[in-house]
Amino acid sequence: MALSKEERSRLLKLIVVKYVPESVRYEYTSMSRDASKLLLEALDSMINHYYMDKIHSETIAMVGSTSTLGVVWSSGKTIADSSCPLACLLRGYSMVPIYQEHVDIIKDRISGWGASSFFSSPQNPIFLMRFDMQSERAYEEMKTRKAKGKEFCEFQNSTVLATKTSSSAFQWQKLSPIDVKDLKLFQSCKGNVLTGTLITIPSVIKGITTFLKDDNGGVIQIALYNYVPGKMSRLNETEYVRKHLSKGTRVLIAEPFTKIFVDGNRGVRIDDPREFRIEGDSQSDIYTAREDGNELYEQKMYHAASDSYIAGLKNENLVPTLLSNRAQAHIKLEQWPQALADAAASLTIRPTCEKTHQRYKKALAKVTEEQPDKRDALNLVLEPSNWESEQDISQNSGSTAEGLKQSGNEAFKCQDYERAVTCYTSALLAASKVVRVVLSNWSMAALQYDSYHEALAASAAALRIWADDKAVYRLCIALAQLNEFELAVSLLDSYGKSTVSLEELKSSLTHYSKVFVGAANGDGTTLLTSPPSKFCPDFASDKIETFLHPVKGRGIRAIDAMPKGSLILIESPLASSYTDAMEEMSFSYTLDQNRNMNDKSQTLLESTIMQQTKRNQLLARRIDNLYDGQASRPLLRLKDLLASIGVADAPLLLPPWSEFSDKETAAALSAERVRNIISINSFGSVNESELQKGTSLFAAISMFNHSFSPNCAILPYSCSSRAIVTRRAVKKGDEMCISYHNDPDVVKRKWGIE
Repeated sequence: MALSKEERSRLLKLIVVKYVPESVRYEYTSMSRDASKLLLEALDSMINHYYMDKIHSETIAMVGSTSTLGVVWSSGKTIADSSCPLACLLRGYSMVPIYQEHVDIIKDRISGWGASSFFSSPQNPIFLMRFDMQSERAYEEMKTRKAKGKEFCEFQNSTVLATKTSSSAFQWQKLSPIDVKDLKLFQSCKGNVLTGTLITIPSVIKGITTFLKDDNGGVIQIALYNYVPGKMSRLNETEYVRKHLSKGTRVLIAEPFTKIFVDGNRGVRIDDPREFRIEGDSQSDIYTAREDGNELYEQKMYHAASDSYIAGLKNENLVPTLLSNRAQAHIKLEQWPQALADAAASLTIRPTCEKTHQRYKKALAKVTEEQPDKRDALNLVLEPSNWESEQDISQNSGSTAEGLKQSGNEAFKCQDYERAVTCYTSALLAASKVVRVVLSNWSMAALQYDSYHEALAASAAALRIWADDKAVYRLCIALAQLNEFELAVSLLDSYGKSTVSLEELKSSLTHYSKVFVGAANGDGTTLLTSPPSKFCPDFASDKIETFLHPVKGRGIRAIDAMPKGSLILIESPLASSYTDAMEEMSFSYTLDQNRNMNDKSQTLLESTIMQQTKRNQLLARRIDNLYDGQASRPLLRLKDLLASIGVADAPLLLPPWSEFSDKETAAALSAERVRNIISINSFGSVNESELQKGTSLFAAISMFNHSFSPNCAILPYSCSSRAIVTRRAVKKGDEMCISYHNDPDVVKRKWGIE
């Protein structure tokens, strides 16, 4: 029998009084209301976990030992005392009888919950050694099975109950140190930072588990979630974590949140990757970063590949300095588009240089003064006649990049800015080509996970060093995805080189440019029936608009009549995830804060968003606009929801990072808020026969309200995009609705719609 929230809370409070260790009970009595609520949630989660685990193992054992199909539960066992609060709570979990044996086992677990014995204490070196041995054994077993081609099926479960509910806009340099002994149970230590050394080999299951020792000898368990970039197999994830979080790594945890885990140990749980930092993060040199990134790309770990490329670029000094110096020379010559392109390229490699940032802003102001529209400004800045070619290197044979740089500096001091530009350009051509290659590879990886502004910035930066076919190709793909077909075709025409791949790209771009013009004029049939291509930009009919419904909130309505079958929207996802349980041999679920079971694709989507928004402020702002079930969000025009050059004030020719953002919205995207946004707004795709599941988040499609008799249908389109078409004729002023789910009970439970 399901328990009400009030009855569950009452029983848990009695369990605290009767069964938990005295030290935990004492802390509970002095906790704030919010902290005590979280403690009860954690206790409830632990009890549920061990009870269901016990029932699961007993069921398997009983079915395996009998030829009958039924399972007999009595077996002479004693039924639990109905006056016991723990037995009453367990009855709320299951329809089967509650036996005293189960109650006694869980009582024993509770008796040590949050108060570890010496043998299970992280202060005990033997316990830590045993943890290392288990981690090493699991890792070796994974490697052996992979080598033999023998995969094994994993069943995993976790919970996000009793976790940090919000993230503050902290600044690392303003945080005060705190020791393990001063951490407060089920509370965030606001304004503090926990610093220490990792002292065990990390273990990876649903999250990352390791142990930290602070500078005064205090040891505590660490559970780190949403740290690994993108989708990886468990073995790849383990190898990634062992490389980046090895024993001896110094780490910092901002405003640490301490809880009691299911295993009874106290520890710090981190869900927001912005709250975790490696002290003095040692970056690999650019050559190693390129090799690591290429290897990760080959394994389809595109987010991790980008991270490797970016880490390598941040160590570079010569190339970004040459680009920044050349930008300043262009400023002196009032060559604003070239100055803007060079400053943007330099910042893409080295984003923290304030001097270059000032040059970028000055050039941007001048360019946009002449061309206020971002499209026109971009056309001006990306002029291929300003690109140098690799063939020009031979002209400077015998001269070093450093020597040419010094010549450029001397020319600049003498106010010979033309010569300074020439020297800096020659220095870039003479410099190692690895920076340009890494930029181009980064662009390629970013295209794979649909970060088109990132891909545009990286490929454009590569072209400011010198032009090559691969960077031009990737630049044009990024432009096409942002609906800049004409600019992409114009660049290919001006570039002048004719290769098979570039000619094929130009032909495809020209075709789709005409198709999109036709769709904008009301003929969406060709667009819907066009074969899949390398690009699939967003599209919205000019016959629909966003509006504010007096009851439902934000919605979409028709501003003109449309017949049945009209294409009104195509949208690529803000973020998406895909899991294949048969291929990955992994089945997992997470119990969320609303006690709903979320599958692996939903958990992976949360992790992807938390990882990406740590750096990608454009994505953070776009996701921030989605409703989370709490605070209402502003009404935006439809065109401001779709991917474009200027969406969400995207910086021109720069990666959409926090260093270049004037709007700080990332602090609003706590892990809990992201979970709520996914729960309310995500769209799933399921292939039950193959155990495949995808989950995607859309900005514009999320504006459509639900109807049990919808006038629109959502259809799969090219790549991961979705299309919306009318199911019947609509009149001017009609609200455009889709069906969220076919089951009315699901719609009522999840969205509160009857």
